[in-house]
Amino acid sequence: MFHFQHSCGVCWRFRIDLCFFGTHGVSIEDGIMLPDMEDVAVKQALLERSYTKILVTDHAKIGRPSFAQLCPITAMDKIVTDKEADAEFVRKAQRLGLEVVQV
Repeated sequence: MFHFQHSCGVCWRFRIDLCFFGTHGVSIEDGIMLPDMEDVAVKQALLERSYTKILVTDHAKIGRPSFAQLCPITAMDKIVTDKEADAEFVRKAQRLGLEVVQV
């Protein structure tokens, strides 16, 4: 528990220009999902302090549920995923104003 509290406290001291976020699951409806609340708390602190936010995820995590929501998908500025990403997910994300890069 000490490491979790310390991590959250330290994050608030940062000013982050560019931050990359991973996920265990993501969807248009449920947003970015993570498996535990401690991970959510640390990443929420980073999210608040970051100017540009990029979600990096592979196609297998798109549409996959997880335990807790980090944020809505629209909190990100860009999504980087692979070419196998669900085409409907990509179109919906783009319609929401997100830049989607497929590599």
